[in-house]
Amino acid sequence: MKTVEEFYKEIADSPELQAELKAASDEMLGAFLKKHGCEADVKDFTAFVKAQSEGEIEDDEAAAAAGGVDGRYSTTRFTAQAYKKDGFGVV
Repeated sequence: MKTVEEFYKEIADSPELQAELKAASDEMLGAFLKKHGCEADVKDFTAFVKAQSEGEIEDDEAAAAAGGVDGRYSTTRFTAQAYKKDGFGVV
């Protein structure tokens, strides 16, 4: 069985699946998912599609973007600059 993420990517790469999905009514969506081996139910699938259209990012994208503050603004650097400025010594 495919996860909703896997099936969503498959749909994105397939004009045929996109056309089939567009033609499916709300009542037929569950059958469409089962036909193509997606483990998600209609509720989970529609929530995932909505999240994608709202610009949310996936976990791996978030992890790649995470990393904290740019080194130019780190606490250590800021503190060192403050000591130099106030004459507390050379850092």
